[in-house]
Amino acid sequence: MDTLSTIYELVVKHFSSIKKVDSDGLYVVGSLSFNFKNEPRLIDDFWKYIEYSLTQYNESHTFKAGLSCVCDFAANYGDKLGDKIPLLMKHLLDAFQKTEVSRESKLDVIMAVGEMYLNCGPLCLNYLPETMQLLIVACEASINMNETDRNYA
Repeated sequence: MDTLSTIYELVVKHFSSIKKVDSDGLYVVGSLSFNFKNEPRLIDDFWKYIEYSLTQYNESHTFKAGLSCVCDFAANYGDKLGDKIPLLMKHLLDAFQKTEVSRESKLDVIMAVGEMYLNCGPLCLNYLPETMQLLIVACEASINMNETDRNYA
């Protein structure tokens, strides 16, 4: 576990030195969360980086890595995400409505929302009506999209 802790510390140090986050570090820490399941301190320690990544709609690699990290954290921490769930769900549901978010990234948002429901179920129920409405809108948009739009979306 010492090696994994060192890797985590190097990622955080890297983020501090570049004064932002990058996709590689997010993917690494998301993967590390599996090994830190019994140490939920990682949630609070790393939260600011996840939250930042979920606002980077124009940097698709960072945004998608943040979504991947959300999926990993949901799978590995589940309801231990507790007080982070309202803000996570807000970020996810807001991102789905942003025009800056590509169709491909919106599919990743749907995947992250699914992970939240699968792993944090009861804590996400308050967001079910909004989630269902967004999925209906997505289905309607897909039905109304022509083949050319699908190829370039």
